[in-house]
Amino acid sequence: MSRAALLLRMTKDEAEKVRSEAVKCGEKMNAYVLRVALRAAVEDHLSSANGSVPGELSDRTVPSSVPKTALLIRCSVKEAARIREAASRRKMTIVGFIRHALRMNWKAEHDKRGVTADRSAVALRAC
Repeated sequence: MSRAALLLRMTKDEAEKVRSEAVKCGEKMNAYVLRVALRAAVEDHLSSANGSVPGELSDRTVPSSVPKTALLIRCSVKEAARIREAASRRKMTIVGFIRHALRMNWKAEHDKRGVTADRSAVALRAC
């Protein structure tokens, strides 16, 4: 099976958030990022297949004064192509699309936590 690699530049805070969320879900960082990115790519594909044209999203770059790091994500060529196509539909870079998908996932998780008052239920949430 052919493999691909995606190099993601992000802030150290974002990388730490990826690590902590992956641990909460019992996944390795690579699997966590791929799961979130591929789910976003599928949702993007379905919305475009239903005639809904996805809007162009802001591809916020990392400010130069913020400490940065990089994550190397290994995936299949097919998975990389799906992510690349979704980013292209949104007129975004691959890194921008994945960072956006991660932020949307974190926002959804945060919103879920706001509904649940019991902290132990939040810790046991399904990933």
